[in-house]
Amino acid sequence: MPYVVKYRPPFAEALAIDASAILARLFDGLPSEGIDAPVTVQHSIMAGGRFSPVYEMRRTARVLTIFVDVQKGDHAWLKSVNWLLDVWRRQGIQFIRYDFGFSPNRLRQEGDLSFQELDVVARRSVGGPLLILSEEIARPSHG
Repeated sequence: MPYVVKYRPPFAEALAIDASAILARLFDGLPSEGIDAPVTVQHSIMAGGRFSPVYEMRRTARVLTIFVDVQKGDHAWLKSVNWLLDVWRRQGIQFIRYDFGFSPNRLRQEGDLSFQELDVVARRSVGGPLLILSEEIARPSHG
């Protein structure tokens, strides 16, 4: 008979949901298709009567970039990380997950078999929120 250990999340799901509520407040203001009439009139007057449309801003959720250190593919805390990200996904948090093994120089996007270089991913998500989940702690080099 195989040895089976029942999985228990590292903390209550309610805490993961609370964290998702905080992440859901990350937003960007993007121009919509609607014109902000009062501001457009003011800008047009300041432009000497030349029509200068100003579009209303709409709030849109920011996409979180998450780097996960999967090391060799299975380690003690990876199941808990996957559990947390599943809770966040069910709560509607938008994120792109990239996995790496020990060093984030080469990243694999979730669901993709090919690797991407860190600088390519960085340019694509510049200015956006980044969360790195790794067991390794950065240590100052001695030398």
